[in-house]
Amino acid sequence: MRNMLPGVGVFGNTPAMRCYIPILKSCGLEVVALWARTTEEAKQMSEELDIPLFTTDVDKVLLDRRVDLVVISCSPHIQAHIAAKALGIGKHVLCSLPSGPRSRDTLPMVHASRYYPRLMSLMCNGLRFLPSVVKMRRLVQELGFVGTVTVCEVNVHYGSSGILGQKQLLKKAGSNASQSTTAYDWTCDEAMGGGVLNMYGGMVVDLLSHVTGLRATRVQGLVRTYVRQTERVSGIREITSDDFCCFQMELGMDGACATVTLNSQVPGPFLQEITVVGTLGRLTLRGADLYGQKHDRMKEDLLHFDPASLKDVEALGGGGGISSSGSNTQSGDERNAEFSTTPNTTSLHPNNSTILSPILQTMPAPYLKGVVHMLECVRDAFQQVEEKQGWCPEPLADAANFEDCFYVQTVLDSVRTASKNRQSVKVVLTDSEPEPNPFLSTAMRRSTFSLH
Repeated sequence: MRNMLPGVGVFGNTPAMRCYIPILKSCGLEVVALWARTTEEAKQMSEELDIPLFTTDVDKVLLDRRVDLVVISCSPHIQAHIAAKALGIGKHVLCSLPSGPRSRDTLPMVHASRYYPRLMSLMCNGLRFLPSVVKMRRLVQELGFVGTVTVCEVNVHYGSSGILGQKQLLKKAGSNASQSTTAYDWTCDEAMGGGVLNMYGGMVVDLLSHVTGLRATRVQGLVRTYVRQTERVSGIREITSDDFCCFQMELGMDGACATVTLNSQVPGPFLQEITVVGTLGRLTLRGADLYGQKHDRMKEDLLHFDPASLKDVEALGGGGGISSSGSNTQSGDERNAEFSTTPNTTSLHPNNSTILSPILQTMPAPYLKGVVHMLECVRDAFQQVEEKQGWCPEPLADAANFEDCFYVQTVLDSVRTASKNRQSVKVVLTDSEPEPNPFLSTAMRRSTFSLH
C-alpha cells in the first residue's frame, strides 16, 4: 500500500471546484496548485482554500513536480485541451461535466486517453457512485427486478438551487453578491458550453446508459431559452444558454425509449426523479433514495434510504417523519424537498461550515453526495498500489471514462440538431476531427478532379 498519495493540481474556480477541493483534502489528497482565469480569482480562492501555489499559467501547474493528479472544472470550451495536455506529460486526469460545448471539442482528450491507457482519464459524474444508483444498476442488469427495460422517465426541476440557476439568482442579487457569481460568464453562453442541457442533461444521459446498459440510437427534442436578460446581464449582452429542455431517446434495438425533462423555471428546491420501467416492475430514484414496485403489488417499497439524510435531519432536531426502524410515513417528494440541500458534510474539511455553505445552495445534494463517494474511491485507487504513477482500476470500475463522455456529448449535439430542425435525428458517433476549412477542402477536391 502506498504511503504518500499523489499531489493534486486543480483548474478552475467554479462552484463545483470549490466543493471538490475540501473533499479531496478530507480524503488525504494534498491540493498543491491552483489555476484560475484571472490573478484575482486565483489569489482569492487560494487564500480561502489554503492552496500554496496559484497561477494563471496552465503550464505552471502541469509541470509542477508535486502534481500527479489533475482535476479540471472550468469553462467547458478549454477543458479538453487542458486534459489532453495533462495526459501527454503523464498526469492522471479527472474532468468535470460538461467537458465541452460540442462533441468535437472533446476529441483531443478522447484521443489522448487512447494514447495513454495506463493513466487515469475519468469523468467526475458522482451520481454513478451514489449507493442508491449502484443498487439500482444491479437490480436492473443483474437481478432482473424490472425485467426487460421498456420506458425510462426523468424529471429534473430546480429554480435558484441549481448550478445554472445562478442566472435566476442574478435578478435578486444584492450589492454584497460576488462578481464571479453575478457577472456574465460561460454558464450564460451556449457557445461556451452553458445551458441546462449541457450541465444536467449530460449527467442524465450518462446515468441512463450506466443503469440500463442501453445507448441512444435516435433522439428528438426541444431546447428553449426563456431568461435572456437580468439586472446584471443586460444591454448588449444576452443570455443564450438554454434553461428548459425536453427530449426523447430511442434506446438500444428492442424498442426501449426514454423521455427527459429539464426545467429550471420551477421555483423551489432541487427535485430529481429517475424512473426505469420494465416488463416486471419499475424502479424510481428520488433524490438519493431508491423505490421499487412490482406490477403485481399495490404499493411501492423503499429499497434504499440514504442514511446521510437521516443524520442531517436528526442533527437539526427533527425526525422528518422517519422512525428508528426505517419505516417511512412521508412521501418521497416531501422528504426529498427537505433533504435536497442538506447533504452530510460532517466528515469533510474542518472549515466546511464556511467553505461548503455557498456550495450547498448551488450544488444539489445527490450530486454532492455522489462526488464524496467517487473521490473516496479515487483515494482508494491510489492507495492500493505502491508505484508512484500507478493506480488500481477496481475501485473506480463504475466511473465514466472519456469515451463515455464523447458518447454523451454526441447525444446532446443530436438533441440540439433535432430541436433546430424540428425532426428526429440519428445518433452517430464520429470520432474523426472535422476539416479546419471545409470550403477550402471542397475547392481542393474539385481542382484535383479537374486534372483527371
